[in-house]
Amino acid sequence: AELVLAGEGESDRPYAEGLRQYVRERGLEGRVRFIGAQTVPNMAAEYARCAFVVLPSRQETASVVIQEAMAVGRPVVATRVGGAPYTIEDGRTGLLVDYGDERGLAEQMRRLLDDEAICRQMGAAARAVALRRFQADVVAQETVHVYRALASAASGWR
Repeated sequence: AELVLAGEGESDRPYAEGLRQYVRERGLEGRVRFIGAQTVPNMAAEYARCAFVVLPSRQETASVVIQEAMAVGRPVVATRVGGAPYTIEDGRTGLLVDYGDERGLAEQMRRLLDDEAICRQMGAAARAVALRRFQADVVAQETVHVYRALASAASGWR
């Protein structure tokens, strides 16, 4: 297996360099690939090359990474923070772990690595959910619905 690490904003550079050093010191250069910040088309290609996506965030709101990975048909292993539990159906479209539970994160990653059938099954379910919930027209309709409800509620407020 190969670990691919994407992303690297200006504020992330010291952290990314620490990761690179960690990989070098342990002789893992052939198993870990750093690809930095990517365009959406490049990330779609990266998602398609991987078996699953891991997002061990401390905080997220509505993660585009989760939605993109699901749209490509990849299950996501993520921390149970922010919008992740509302996006990932735990055990069906991906797997959730508590933030800080490194052992649990590793176990869920191992589960998907060891069981290709469940990984593919979750990926197919993830894609179906993404097509149903995250397409632009669906999101636009939901947004209009929310704004109309807010405007209606606000019209009676003084």
